[in-house]
Amino acid sequence: MTLSISLHSWSEHKQQQKEVKEFLIDLKADLNADMESMTQEKNEISKSIEQFTFLKNVDSKEIDSFEANKSAIHLHLNPTLRTTSNGNYEGFKSSGKIGFIENKKLKKQILEYYQEVIPLIEKLEAYYNSKLDKLGELASQKIGKRELYLDQTVKRTFDMIIQSANNNVEGYDQGITKTKEIITEIDKEEKE
Repeated sequence: MTLSISLHSWSEHKQQQKEVKEFLIDLKADLNADMESMTQEKNEISKSIEQFTFLKNVDSKEIDSFEANKSAIHLHLNPTLRTTSNGNYEGFKSSGKIGFIENKKLKKQILEYYQEVIPLIEKLEAYYNSKLDKLGELASQKIGKRELYLDQTVKRTFDMIIQSANNNVEGYDQGITKTKEIITEIDKEEKE
């Protein structure tokens, strides 16, 4: 009877580890998608930082020059629309199988990523988007370029957006670093 219990336990453990392996393969694909998404968003926000820095520093002479040359000064209000690929994680966690991951370091990295890093990035993105909304409201109240780009409230809003955008870039860097760490640990698990 003891042999039967041992064989059953061994078989059950083997099945659990098979499920972990399948989960980690799927998770790796999700993390690669997240990394790509964060990299793209980081590049877009970096362009926005350049735009808002230019607009914050534009003065009346530059506006006159643009108008004389019939050049446009564009205001792009591109919100962050990044999503996290978390379906595999949520499914595995909600089924209570996250405890099957025997590599404690890997399990901790995965939990930190989805429970701490991603929520922080999402808060940073929401704040950035709220500042873009505020700028959109201000811009809709202004009649011309001079009134818009020389307004001190608008310039302060540019400052807030630049600071928020820089925070997002740091958040994406942290997220990208964490995904690379997790993928490295998954790769080690696959070799075993």
